[in-house]
Amino acid sequence: MKRGHWIKEEIWEHFRIAFREGRCGGGAGRQKLGRVTAASGSYGEGRKFFPANRLASAMLKLGELSTSRTVRMLIVMETKPVGRSAILQRKIDKLQREIELVAHFPQTDPSHEADKRLRELAALHDELEREGKTKRVIILATEHGCQLDGNAKNGALAQRLSLLIERFAVTVLMEEWSERKGPSFASRLESCVLSYSDVGTPSEEQFYTYRLPINHPDYVGTLDDCGECPYMSEYGPLDRQENRERKMLQNIQTAMERHQVGLFLVGLGHLHSMSNKLLAANFNVTAFEWLG
Repeated sequence: MKRGHWIKEEIWEHFRIAFREGRCGGGAGRQKLGRVTAASGSYGEGRKFFPANRLASAMLKLGELSTSRTVRMLIVMETKPVGRSAILQRKIDKLQREIELVAHFPQTDPSHEADKRLRELAALHDELEREGKTKRVIILATEHGCQLDGNAKNGALAQRLSLLIERFAVTVLMEEWSERKGPSFASRLESCVLSYSDVGTPSEEQFYTYRLPINHPDYVGTLDDCGECPYMSEYGPLDRQENRERKMLQNIQTAMERHQVGLFLVGLGHLHSMSNKLLAANFNVTAFEWLG
């Protein structure tokens, strides 16, 4: 389903939602994934509204992702831009109002300024049209330690994921991860409105890279006799890193087949090169970095 276009029908659905009383929900905001009206269950009486794409971020903030109870809800789909499209539309509306306002006082607006605003408005319309036709991947690059389930930075990571999920109307969270490390913290965030996909590489020789610092006794790399060396790690081998990135790109393309907007959690060393690979694969790309 493309962003900004919704099936005109009412759909009954069962959602299993983990929440604490009074903390999961709120607000009558209208988001792309629909305005959710509680029809029965614990939210029962009255008509409270829960923006569906905010349920995922609410659950991130709660940190409770186990299934605790079932609520039956009515999804009312609405035609309304969200994510980057909503941001662009707000900029267009604001600039359009400025243009209309100064049109009443032409003597106060130099012609070069008027032309500048018109060019900016045309560029915003072009970007908005492109946003509706092209899938978007938001990248959050970080250090892998905070991705470990139980790491002290899990809460801070959740805050950042929550923000990006809500602002961009993300529906799939993709992660560079290793199956050898067990489930990551991010994998626990999968919910009824947020899919999860491990887009890392399998444990095969073609993907093996340097993993130990140079002063580790089992380090194998381009240096030798580094027992007294300061702590740092070698990046590479570069051909293996390239293999990994190409495989991750393929995995992202597969994970994005049923989604318009995805969030990609990846190690900082891949930020620039993966951004370029995704752009070359015809994705819109927005990149962020955070090291905690």
